[in-house]
Amino acid sequence: EHVDRTIGLIRELGCKPGLVFNPATPLDYLDYTLDHLDLVLIMSVNPGFGGQRFIPGALDKLREVRRRIDASGRTVRVLSRRSREAGEGVDVVTGDLATSQGIQAAVDGAEIIVHCAGSSKGDDRKARNLVEAALHAGSPHLAYISVVGADRIPVVSRVDRAMFGYFAAKLAAESVVAESGLPWTTLRA
Repeated sequence: EHVDRTIGLIRELGCKPGLVFNPATPLDYLDYTLDHLDLVLIMSVNPGFGGQRFIPGALDKLREVRRRIDASGRTVRVLSRRSREAGEGVDVVTGDLATSQGIQAAVDGAEIIVHCAGSSKGDDRKARNLVEAALHAGSPHLAYISVVGADRIPVVSRVDRAMFGYFAAKLAAESVVAESGLPWTTLRA
């Protein structure tokens, strides 16, 4: 209920605050808090339930948040494996976390890095590549988006890995981020 007060307390503790908006949560809180935030995350599924389809309404929310960020004068930089045209207020860097190509250019000068990418294989290696580039960039805050249950699902056998490999990959990447020496946040959503 007291979002502004909570953001202030987070800052007092030397951390960088952010807000996460679930699909049904209105963006009203941003009217009074955007200038005090370092991260805004728009969920495109309801947290805690696997196998969901993307909720298209999240794109409208994302566009609105983007409009508000543009109005604030901040810039956004995106690392994409595919070449994309840059938009107003958005720099696009082509690169790949798996090969390290383009990562340094994407993170240089960034204050906050939000790592949302993930797959069932190689997430720890990709996170290591990102961490290495971030350390060379001056230690920005790294926000890693993981998955609910990553720390609770036992992945021991080959069958487990086949069924729940994604959770194990996310947990391994969480460890890389936590042990990186960077200021970090992990959000399990």
